[in-house]
Amino acid sequence: MLWLAGANSSVRDLERVTGLSQSLVSYHLRSLREAGLVAATAEGRANRYQLAHRDLDKLAVLLGALEARPESSSVVAK
Repeated sequence: MLWLAGANSSVRDLERVTGLSQSLVSYHLRSLREAGLVAATAEGRANRYQLAHRDLDKLAVLLGALEARPESSSVVAK
């Protein structure tokens, strides 16, 4: 879902960035649409997908930033 943050992507776009097959990308997008997390817009014979709410974009950007941070060593408090 992070790849959809602030983006408007096709299934093909998502295939490229995830390395997943078209059928698997479509399956996951359908599940995300049914959950109300992703919205689709028809473009010709295909759809373009984006996160359904601006707040989801903000959350995805935040999660992406956390994921990109190097792990810090944990210190055990005594």
